[in-house]
Amino acid sequence: MNKVEDILLPLIGEISWGVRQTHGSNFFIEFGNPNIKSLGPMQINAKNSAAQIARRRRRHVVLHGQWTLWVKDCSWALQAWDLLATNDSTPLEMEQPFLALEGQYLKSVRYDSLSKAATLIFDLGAELRLWPNENSDVDEDQWSLSSIDRIYKAFLSSGEIIVKFGNEV
Repeated sequence: MNKVEDILLPLIGEISWGVRQTHGSNFFIEFGNPNIKSLGPMQINAKNSAAQIARRRRRHVVLHGQWTLWVKDCSWALQAWDLLATNDSTPLEMEQPFLALEGQYLKSVRYDSLSKAATLIFDLGAELRLWPNENSDVDEDQWSLSSIDRIYKAFLSSGEIIVKFGNEV
């Protein structure tokens, strides 16, 4: 089994950017140099609305970092100076702390095996704490790290870590 610190080790010294809330309390943080990815056009079927058809016909250009940290179904707290957001915050309340995290370099990572909490410490003082959601299944991904070379590592609420490569991702 990989240790949490080892999984997040490639991020140490890397700049954070592209911090964005997806849905609910889920969000992404990009790390490292940006890479362009083109998605689409996508298949169209009879069930698609006119708006969906228009979106599916075009190609979408997306920027990703060398690594993408996806905070999924875990409890979390982001403290950036006097700004605080948690998994209970609204998207509007998340906005300013996420902006404050942009451009900060990851300085270190601490993991407490008793609470299964990982704390990411950034150079300008931001701290992101991640710990398992008490209501989740033990095999549920809490957060994951994926790389541009198609390596996917996920932290489960049980404290276990899974790793997938290439086509498994």
